[in-house]
Amino acid sequence: MDQISNKKYLDMQRDMIHGQKKSMEMDKRYKEKDPHIKLVYESQEIAATKIVEHFIIGDKNVVLLLAPMMSGKTGTMLEVAYQMCTHSDDDVILDPKNVHLITGMSDADWLKDMKESAIPAYRDNVEHRPNLRKLVTATDCLIMIDECHYAATKKQTIHNVLHELGFQSIDDLRNRRIRILLISATPNHTGHDVTTIEEKYRATVKLDVPSEYLWFEQIIQENRFLEAKKLHVQENADGLIHENLNIWNSPKYHIIRIPKGSYARQVVSNIQKSCDKFGWDFSRHDSEDRIENINDMLKIKPERHHVIVIKDFWRASKRFPDQHIGFVHENSARKADDSVTAQGLLGRMLGYNKQRGPNAPRLYGNMSSIKQYMDWFKTGGDFYKANFYSSTCKSKGGHVRHKKSFVTSYSEEIEQPSVLKQNQDHAVAWALKNLNIEPSSMTGREKDIWLNNTRNKVCEWLEGKNLICIKNKGQVYKIPIITNEPIFSFDIRSKDGRDIDFSIMNRTEINVNMRERLSITVRDRLRRMVDGETSYSQLIANVEQS
Repeated sequence: MDQISNKKYLDMQRDMIHGQKKSMEMDKRYKEKDPHIKLVYESQEIAATKIVEHFIIGDKNVVLLLAPMMSGKTGTMLEVAYQMCTHSDDDVILDPKNVHLITGMSDADWLKDMKESAIPAYRDNVEHRPNLRKLVTATDCLIMIDECHYAATKKQTIHNVLHELGFQSIDDLRNRRIRILLISATPNHTGHDVTTIEEKYRATVKLDVPSEYLWFEQIIQENRFLEAKKLHVQENADGLIHENLNIWNSPKYHIIRIPKGSYARQVVSNIQKSCDKFGWDFSRHDSEDRIENINDMLKIKPERHHVIVIKDFWRASKRFPDQHIGFVHENSARKADDSVTAQGLLGRMLGYNKQRGPNAPRLYGNMSSIKQYMDWFKTGGDFYKANFYSSTCKSKGGHVRHKKSFVTSYSEEIEQPSVLKQNQDHAVAWALKNLNIEPSSMTGREKDIWLNNTRNKVCEWLEGKNLICIKNKGQVYKIPIITNEPIFSFDIRSKDGRDIDFSIMNRTEINVNMRERLSITVRDRLRRMVDGETSYSQLIANVEQS
């Protein structure tokens, strides 16, 4: 296609996508009977523009969108796709068939809602976990991953699919012009691992919500947030119903999540007995007893107070109308997962056009967990500035322990010593070259002596600096050396099988004999190192000189 024809084609693409967006907006206004409704609002447009600028002007490959629950993540990601596919620069505009909206969740409702929200040009590229392998290997594409913490741990679906597509390193992303947008209110280990990517290749955008957005803070100020009750005790189940008898002027729906495990049946039995005692209706909504068209039902005022118990429904990305909701009760575990707590029923009550004041819905949950999540979110999701607890990422007092997500594939990498896989002599040769401490000559026994001396010097030097030297069984030393470089390790192995195992660490964990676990952070250890000794070669050179 010549330059003029290509220009005309791209202009037609811009007109088509703009027309589809406008048509969907008009349809929505007609259905909602609201002439002012929009597909995308100002705060979403601002966040989307920042993301596009990071991709186009900043030449970033990975961008994390951090947005609170029900604040407009979907609209923002769709606006990013719109701006990328209608960009005024012919050299950077994206073909809509190269825009992919995916999630690690296995969720038919998410798939249905997202396809309905997406414009027709890239509606066919919306997929959830069961169908992710439909993605084709491509260049010059945008992959947007909603609820990016789902199935995100290494060797799980998202990681496996991206690796199968060949997106295995930051070089792969750059060479094939792949841009990845990660979206979540609770990105967990995925959000943490974004910070391990070299800064020039990644960015984080926080969605700034307007004053109309209802956040946990306002609900707490209005005294509508209460501690969850242990509903496996009948007295507590009775108390939950009794204290809500005279709150509202009309009957309401009340939604209670039952716990998993041995207490589940007891909780359901207790709630049902309490409803019978006080004359409230009772229903179950789960995989076995599903209420058909429940969203439509919740829009209609009930004749009597009506309790609905659920188990796994209504978590991330779910929404339901709140005009006839009385209270929601989120199960509170002994050690609450901040991500699960925030993303559950409590998070579904946030957002725009939500009720406020004394007659608005009441929330029962784990107060300390929600406050911890709020503090973390206010830092911009910095795990080193605020405490956070989830199944994949735990931070306390600046110490972080986490599982590795697929994002670590794009972390800055030191040259990988592939020669180490060939044989021991190659391993030694690579180490000598890259450590810049070539001895005069080494053969046989001299090499073994030098290896032992080097190991001992490093151990002594580390101990002198209050760093760590761990001696494993079999005379194998693990020497974690803390630098500003990413995770990397290699062995120098002598001919009789003795090892010097060097590990360069960065805010991560190491395993010792597969049983002991030692958490290390850069901040804790760098203070104890000599200024400027932030590279491996500098550290070794210092050891040799000493």
